[in-house]
Amino acid sequence: MEEAARFYEKILGLSLEELEVMEGMDTTLGFFSVGESNIELVERTKEETGQAKFLANWGPGIHHICLEVDDIGAELKSYKERGARLIDETSRMKVGFIHPQAAGGILIELCALPKEDR
Repeated sequence: MEEAARFYEKILGLSLEELEVMEGMDTTLGFFSVGESNIELVERTKEETGQAKFLANWGPGIHHICLEVDDIGAELKSYKERGARLIDETSRMKVGFIHPQAAGGILIELCALPKEDR
């Protein structure tokens, strides 16, 4: 996280706005705002995580893209009806995922922010 954050700060001139430890998911997240979008750095804190398996298979790079939606369940259902392979059939912790094999090797996350955070 520190090495990657230095690149985004020193080279790209962005500021690390938030650092969040996700105990239940064994990750630390670092957030940089870029206009109306965010870059999220993900650091695994244990070797047995999904992120660790991804890195072992693919190496460092883009892990996933997150799209903000109003209704995760409706979006997941719509994507499934259009033939996308899903990881989640329903929302979990206000997120849902489309399998990387459906999107050229990139995991797609759907996220519903509370209306007051939009």
